[in-house]
Amino acid sequence: MNRRMILSRVSQDETTFAVIEFSGVERRDLKQAVQRAVTAWVKHGEAGRQAFANSSEDFNVGDLANELSDPALQAELKKQGVTHLAVDCYCDDLPTRWEIDDLLVLNDPSGPAAESAS
Repeated sequence: MNRRMILSRVSQDETTFAVIEFSGVERRDLKQAVQRAVTAWVKHGEAGRQAFANSSEDFNVGDLANELSDPALQAELKKQGVTHLAVDCYCDDLPTRWEIDDLLVLNDPSGPAAESAS
């Protein structure tokens, strides 16, 4: 069964997160397994070396999402026990003042709560 995790980066000018779906390894071991697989892919293959160079040698989860279709990378992931890996990245570069825990029912005495009490 595939499992999911969310990685996020929140800064003053953007919010970015990735939804990672995976199987084959434990959640606590996924990062190291992916690091070992990507490192081997970069060391041993032209596509990996090119992707690493194209990332300005700053290959991260966003870059990984773009390269997951490469068969050589998939082979390296399988060597590390990662039998499935999918990464979907999302970025909002127009920050809002709306947070996930913000209340959605306003504290208004004439609002829905007041109407149901009458």
